[in-house]
Amino acid sequence: MRTASFQYTLQTMSLEVIDQLRNEIRAVLKNGDIAEHDASLIKNYGSCKEILNCDVASTVRVAHKKIQNDDTRIEKLFAVKIFRRRHREPVKKYRDRVASEYCIARSLSHPHVVQTLDLLQDTRRNLCQVMEYCAGDLFALIRTVKRLEAVESDCYFKQLVLGIQYIHDMGVSHRNLKPENLLLTFQGALKIADFGCADCFRLPWERKSHNLYSLQGTVPYIAPEQFVLKMFDPRAIDIWPLGIIYVAMRTGRWLWRSATEDDEHYQEYLQYHKAEKYFQLERINGDYANFEYVKAYRRTVLYAILDPDPKTRVTISDILRSTWITGKDIKVCDAGKKGL
Repeated sequence: MRTASFQYTLQTMSLEVIDQLRNEIRAVLKNGDIAEHDASLIKNYGSCKEILNCDVASTVRVAHKKIQNDDTRIEKLFAVKIFRRRHREPVKKYRDRVASEYCIARSLSHPHVVQTLDLLQDTRRNLCQVMEYCAGDLFALIRTVKRLEAVESDCYFKQLVLGIQYIHDMGVSHRNLKPENLLLTFQGALKIADFGCADCFRLPWERKSHNLYSLQGTVPYIAPEQFVLKMFDPRAIDIWPLGIIYVAMRTGRWLWRSATEDDEHYQEYLQYHKAEKYFQLERINGDYANFEYVKAYRRTVLYAILDPDPKTRVTISDILRSTWITGKDIKVCDAGKKGL
């Protein structure tokens, strides 16, 4: 069960935003002319064509919109996430699930977060979330090039950290950070996407955060405390996958299948950690290689990120203040700075 229902999600936003989003959702969910909704989708965002991603709960397609610009016609692209009801999922639960994701995503505005634009309904009564289009994702890039260079990995990593800082400042925990959910623009900006697992952990007028419960996310990136504790810090569970993602960028491999006692590679890492010795992060699943990314200032931060104890795990502010992120060696491209 998700800790943040649709109503709880709305409480985390300003009254003006709440009213605006409620009106948008009511307009979409009311019993009206479905063909009119589909016509609005086509008129405003174009026809849906290629499939970008597909799973049991949704399909993401590319919408092509022809725009007249002076004497020339240009084509603008949008990403349309078409939500489907899961097997035996009640209509109310389906609508609440979509509304929660839409409200969280729509309320966020940052260069390193994918912009959510609209919510419409197609002729099959599927709810469709319209977003800005990005050229690809980090997972596809890693699979294509195998290993990213240090300067490129550092550029993406800093953008990711800045995006997570903003999301946490807004009282939201993403809960499913992984390369597939980190989209890349043509110019080289990184943007965090897919808030289907996200939860709100702090109200605007509160200083103290609420702990979260229930297991969410994709197994190789899930923080170890989520497998053993009933409640956990919502910010700490977003810090853990940052280390997994960075190592994957630099090596093309993952440190372990899951951060559990059943995984031999994770258990080996724990033994080094308990002995206060540096585990060789370049040793991935028994394979050795000499990577420059294990320089002292990077290694120190990576170990602090991959601290099995969430109480002593580094915070997002600590990462941003680290020598690694503030140093001259790490540079973010102009597109990354502006989120283009």
